[in-house]
Parts: sequence; C-alpha cells; structure tokens
Amino acid sequence: MRYRDRWFYIDDRDRDSKRAFNALYDLWQLSIRSSSTQAEPLNVIQVN
Repeated sequence: MRYRDRWFYIDDRDRDSKRAFNALYDLWQLSIRSSSTQAEPLNVIQVN
C-alpha cells in the first residue's frame, strides 16, 4: 500500500494484522457503497 510516497506492506505471517486490516477494508467498502446509493428496504413484510 502506498502512503505519503512510501510503500508499506503486511507480512504474510502476521495473520492478526491482516485480519484486522481486511475487516477495516470491508467496512470501508460497505460505507462507500451505502453512501453512493439511496437507502432502499431490503425486505418488505406485509402485516394484516
């Protein structure tokens, strides 16, 4: 990953850091998707 004209990486043996950054990345992707689309209901349940 590039940050301020330097390159950083997470060693493949450091599984805890990889899991943490992957979780953060997933949350970031979800926030981008949700802000770019209009909020719509996921399910509609009819109640009589």
